[in-house]
Amino acid sequence: MPRLRLKSNNTEFFIGTSAQQQEVDREGRFKIAHLLSEGESDSAVRYLETATQRNHGESLDLLGMLYATGEIVEKDPERAFSLFKRSATQGCITGKYHLAMALREGFGCRKNLIESFAWLRISAKEKYPDALFALAEAFDQGLGIEKDEKQAEILYEQAALEGCASALLHQIQKSTSVEYPDISKTLRWLHMASAADVPLGMLAVARQILESDPVGVPKAISLLERAVSLEDMDSMTELAILWYENRFVPRDWVQAIVYAHMASTKGSQEAELILERYRSEAPEESLMKAIEIVSLGNREEILTELRNRQDFQVKF
Repeated sequence: MPRLRLKSNNTEFFIGTSAQQQEVDREGRFKIAHLLSEGESDSAVRYLETATQRNHGESLDLLGMLYATGEIVEKDPERAFSLFKRSATQGCITGKYHLAMALREGFGCRKNLIESFAWLRISAKEKYPDALFALAEAFDQGLGIEKDEKQAEILYEQAALEGCASALLHQIQKSTSVEYPDISKTLRWLHMASAADVPLGMLAVARQILESDPVGVPKAISLLERAVSLEDMDSMTELAILWYENRFVPRDWVQAIVYAHMASTKGSQEAELILERYRSEAPEESLMKAIEIVSLGNREEILTELRNRQDFQVKF
């Protein structure tokens, strides 16, 4: 049988009959499913279904997530659990983690904390950040194992060092909840959180830059804009105030109004109040331009329009 070449977005996959070619077939179908999942969902599911018939672990896990969340296909917890189990037995690290969490929650199966803990230990040994955090929770709360706060804290720190967002937030909360916090340690976790795209860390690091590094204003704004792209309400409000205050950057009514509007629609009462004030104070021309940008609807298009107004280059 001749090889079949599939090409998508400059990525080529070859399908044939040898063992090596069959492995490329499985990997190729998995990658193509990723490439198609946003635009051609039916095709993506068909590719995944074919790959799962050959027991490709990552495809089994991804298809399981689709059935677990109800994205693209109808939500089916039992089907999701079955796919996670098959994925885990094929050695897929995310499949092991998702199987463990399904067993913990009783999602598509009978709850089994002991078995959940066993799978978490397996996936945590491979340094999977979310598994390390879930294992820390198990020791912390006694989920399938006797409580061990000391072991839990060790695992929380390991998970944070591996970049787990939930673990980083745990470490930040822990370091700031004591009477005399260790500032250097807190800043370390905040900077790590920022690097891991955790909005709380981005916001804190941006504020630190603004207060200590005048030439770092573009970097600070870039961090806040990145947090906005992740739908962080506090960063939206921060940018609204930043562009209004005329302190670190020249006042830009359009940016101030648009960011206040974005935060207000996310539920920020503070943003709702300042939006009302900005609207009453802003020149009519700026107000109309802000309305024009907000009407774009798509967050990334809005951010692009706002960046184009800046008199310095901002890069992520």
